[in-house]
Amino acid sequence: MKVQQTMVKLGERDIRAIKVGAVCIAVMAAAVVLSGWAEKWAAASKKLRASEAKLAAARLSQARREGLMRIVPAFEIPQAEQEQKFLFRDKVNEQLKKCGIEAEPLKFLGTVGSGEGGRYKVIRLSCRSKKCQLGQILDFLVRLRENPYLVSVEQFRMKCDPKKRNEFGFEAVLSTFAKRGGGR
Repeated sequence: MKVQQTMVKLGERDIRAIKVGAVCIAVMAAAVVLSGWAEKWAAASKKLRASEAKLAAARLSQARREGLMRIVPAFEIPQAEQEQKFLFRDKVNEQLKKCGIEAEPLKFLGTVGSGEGGRYKVIRLSCRSKKCQLGQILDFLVRLRENPYLVSVEQFRMKCDPKKRNEFGFEAVLSTFAKRGGGR
């Protein structure tokens, strides 16, 4: 059995129709692909605009940034308990000396755990002054915010000498954090 091959000659009109069909198929394929890209582009553009808006809201002027840095306390990452105790005590002593306050030796009141699963302990330090001026006390309280180890002023009592009304004394309990277990 012989298969007979016949070749059909295409006319100019047929060739034109095939070309137009091919162009239409290419345009439809491009439209499908581009519509997917357009959706992704629109979503990415929307996300970019939202991110830019957040960034613009977060930008601060230099003056505002400096103002915020003055009111935000500096805080160091807590060290192991023994190391943190000495760092904290030394910094408080330094601040007392800068203010010209003669104080009794600082005493640790012990530590308080932060619960069974807690990672930090609270170390409390007692500070007593002998005689000082009101301005020195206020200066000390302002300088405490610069102490990178201070967590809080838990207690503060001030008293005036009844005979010498310009001489004051104070008692304060200050606290800091220390790592539990020597550095977990």
